[in-house]
Amino acid sequence: KYRIDLIEKYQVKDILTFIDNYVGNDLLTTRQTLLKIYEELFTWIEEDRKNFMIIKVKTMNTFENLPELREKMGYLIEGGRLMLVSERSALYPGLASDVVLGISSITLTSLLATLGRPVIFFDPHRIFEKFPLEIPRARIVAHVEDIVPSIKESLKQNWGQFYNVVFPRDRGGGAIDPFVDGEAALRIKTYIGHLLEYYRKGSPREHALQYANEQFQKKWGKDYVIAGDLVKQGVL
Repeated sequence: KYRIDLIEKYQVKDILTFIDNYVGNDLLTTRQTLLKIYEELFTWIEEDRKNFMIIKVKTMNTFENLPELREKMGYLIEGGRLMLVSERSALYPGLASDVVLGISSITLTSLLATLGRPVIFFDPHRIFEKFPLEIPRARIVAHVEDIVPSIKESLKQNWGQFYNVVFPRDRGGGAIDPFVDGEAALRIKTYIGHLLEYYRKGSPREHALQYANEQFQKKWGKDYVIAGDLVKQGVL
């Protein structure tokens, strides 16, 4: 729904989300490198009226330390080519995008990659050479000038493949997309509540997990619970 709203409101086709997790003392990148990245991304936006970018920032005043970007950013926002999102841990911009760009292995980018989104990791320190990724739709680039070509290649290979999913409507919760329907907080709160309900009774954690899973399945559907032996393996 969020993706459809963006496409209809801004009349765009290709959506990129950039997870900008930069802070002043960042060890993953430098201020100058970040400016170069934005120059490349702004150029990509202006290449085609159908290109649109969402910047997931830590706070809305992130760019106070980057005055060089203000004029261009304001122009793109006013023109309906760019938007900023500052909600903490917000996944929905990336889930609604055709491609996600992140700096190194920051959490949101990595999580979006495991959820199946086409992701580009900017890895100037070549961390992934020592710790290779095993994610099918992930690309890794070490140079700023390779970012936009990788975006274009990802769009060419992946566009339109991930949004033709019809969610079943024969559930108690109706037609459910668990990641972009705005109900994530409710699901988490309810699930934790069911765990605590059993813990307070003195039940073993295995029983509490089983109970919480069963209640979740009743409400949202069996295919939204990943079964496994995490407890036996010591993961939980």
